[in-house]
Amino acid sequence: MKKIKLLCALFLALTLVACGGGMDKINAKGENTVDGYMNYEILYSQKTSKIEPPILNGYYTYYKAKQTENILVDLVMKVENISDKEIALKDLKGVFKIDDNEYTATKILEKSDTSLSVSGSIATKETKVIHMYAEVGSKTDLTKDIQFNLTANEKEAELTYKLSDLERQKEYQKSGYVLKDENAEITLKKIKMTDTLNPSKPSSFYRYYKTSSNKTFTALEVSIKNVGKEDLSSSKLVGAKVFVDGTQYNGELIIEDDKQANLTTVSTIKAGESRKAYLAAEVPSEAKNKSIEVSVYYAGQEVYIKK
Repeated sequence: MKKIKLLCALFLALTLVACGGGMDKINAKGENTVDGYMNYEILYSQKTSKIEPPILNGYYTYYKAKQTENILVDLVMKVENISDKEIALKDLKGVFKIDDNEYTATKILEKSDTSLSVSGSIATKETKVIHMYAEVGSKTDLTKDIQFNLTANEKEAELTYKLSDLERQKEYQKSGYVLKDENAEITLKKIKMTDTLNPSKPSSFYRYYKTSSNKTFTALEVSIKNVGKEDLSSSKLVGAKVFVDGTQYNGELIIEDDKQANLTTVSTIKAGESRKAYLAAEVPSEAKNKSIEVSVYYAGQEVYIKK
């Protein structure tokens, strides 16, 4: 009888060892794979009042907290579809556990540099950025560990992290740095503070930009060269944000025409042509004596430059 009990105990122990592997862990610092389905990488996590696309010129979509006093805990990942079918946003599920409360994640797809959507899909062989966020109360303790569970293709994985561990990393560059791809080269120059932006070769009548009362421009001069074979529109080409002591102001591209005689917000740059332009934002006049930096986004790249 003692031998039977011993065998039963041994069998139970083996069963526990065989089945006790636990849920897959998400690597926060490298690539993760759901076999045959998708590769994904955690980019950063942030607390914010709204989620915006990279380029904020003109009309764009964004999402904000439903209640003004609430905070969005946003986990951002880059997802590559390695399957032979589309991956719909609804096929992915995220669940947060924050300060002992559970939240089903709202999912947002960056459809383009100016467009966000709570629907849509990732085509096969395509890579997209996805935000998964939870809206929490202002009194939520965000210093504690956050647990995030992801379900994709019926496979589950979990990540436990602190917001401070996954802060967005800023890449700082200096005047002369070039952002480029097969279409354009964007050369960063100097930041200046001015109440008026003028073209290089104004005629008797010309278009310029002037700030409103008690405002000034923070303007980063750039050179844009069309290195492609087709005409290039300046509309929604480059994104910019100006930060004054950490407060964000949305910037826009103001570009010279082909004769350097006028400034405009929309122009066509011919193949091989270079243009002078400004990434400018109106800020309070007292910003001249404060800490200022400008973020520049082009073709999936974002860098920062300080005044």
